[in-house]
Amino acid sequence: MAERFKREARTAGSLSHPHIIPIYAVKEAGELLFFVMKFVEGRPLDGIIREVGALPFPMAQTIMQQVGSALATRIAAASSIATSSPRTSCSTSTAGRW
Repeated sequence: MAERFKREARTAGSLSHPHIIPIYAVKEAGELLFFVMKFVEGRPLDGIIREVGALPFPMAQTIMQQVGSALATRIAAASSIATSSPRTSCSTSTAGRW
């Protein structure tokens, strides 16, 4: 579990996207694993929703587009890492089957 946490944090730290908060370091203190990331000024979305209620559709749509774009970047990075990993590399046999 610790190695997976470190690997995921390193992968996230290598991403560059306006809607992904940069991770500066992955640290370990005894049994505690954590990462150091950029401080972002603002309020959590759940707090805003509790305070004002349902968001207007254009605002919700903008947020979902930003989240979707960030997720697409993360998924693309994970795919390229997985396909280039020696552990997952293998040659194809007949007709493109593994």
